[in-house]
Amino acid sequence: MPNSKLLLLVVVVLLLFAALFVAGAAVGPRSTRPGQPPAIVPDLNAPWVQRLRARLTAPLPSDDVRLAGGSDRGCLVGDQQLQMPAGATCTFTLLASGSARQLRLQLAYGRSATATLAQPDALTIDNIQLAPNQPPQTYDVFASPENGRLTLTNCQTPEDAPLPLCLISL
Repeated sequence: MPNSKLLLLVVVVLLLFAALFVAGAAVGPRSTRPGQPPAIVPDLNAPWVQRLRARLTAPLPSDDVRLAGGSDRGCLVGDQQLQMPAGATCTFTLLASGSARQLRLQLAYGRSATATLAQPDALTIDNIQLAPNQPPQTYDVFASPENGRLTLTNCQTPEDAPLPLCLISL
């Protein structure tokens, strides 16, 4: 008797799993185009994703940024700011770290500038356009034993600017 009850329980559970599988396949995600598999694309800009990202990564401090090229042109690393003279190309080294960090770029002074972020084992992000009154642009700097590189170019300033340079806040 006990074996028949156990067998009946196993059969009922298997039938329940089969019914759930069939129902899930019938109700599951569908493609908007015939013949195409369903596309489930997460929204990486969703507020809950951004909150989780902010908790898992710390801001990149200016102490982790070193000037690699352009000192002869007037490029500098300051307290949470990078200075780039108009017409110069400045290259900064992002020191290696065992944890992921966030690089926030915002044009604090100047009319426009362009940035390129290159990291080992990651895609290079080219042509980051920085403009005044634009919210900070945030990029992940991944954990790596190798240094990353940030290149700033195309600093444009107004004709009547007292200082022909761009300041980029970190």
